[in-house]
Amino acid sequence: MIVTVRFESSLRDIAGMCSLEVDIPERSSLRSLLMLLQDRFGAGIMGGSNEYAWRHASTHVLVLKNGEQVRNDDDPVGLVDGDIITMLPPLAGG
Repeated sequence: MIVTVRFESSLRDIAGMCSLEVDIPERSSLRSLLMLLQDRFGAGIMGGSNEYAWRHASTHVLVLKNGEQVRNDDDPVGLVDGDIITMLPPLAGG
C-alpha cells in the first residue's frame, strides 16, 4: 500500500524533500513507518539530533494522520492505503 509522508519546515531540510510516497506492507503501523523513516533519514527526522534540539528547543516532532494529530505513537495506529502523514517541528507563536 502507498502512504504519503509530508515534511514541513526544517524537516524538509533533513529529508531533502517536501514529500515522499512510501510503499509499505498492508496492516503496517504508524510506529513501523516512523522507524523506517528514521532508518532512511537518520535520527534528526524524529527530533533525535542535537542540531534539531538546539534549533527547536525540543526533541518532539508533531505527527498528523490525515490532518489529525497522533497523540501517542505507542498506541497501535494502523495505516491504510492513501493515508497522508504530515511531520512538523514544534510550532511557536507570539
